[in-house]
Amino acid sequence: MGAPPLTADGSIGRALRALRETSGLTGDAVARRASTSAGKLSKIENGRTLPTVQDVDLILTALDVSGR
Repeated sequence: MGAPPLTADGSIGRALRALRETSGLTGDAVARRASTSAGKLSKIENGRTLPTVQDVDLILTALDVSGR
């Protein structure tokens, strides 16, 4: 069954996953580009770990997404 998401609605993780899926990249590829583990990326995408601002920045950079 698993633990419930840490975020109230899991929106951060879902948004990051949607961006990754739209990019066509695998979790492994994004994790490598973001200098993190595939396991951590999976936990973030599934709402099991709250990402830091740095985590989100690294993932968005790995996905070539810019908010600037």
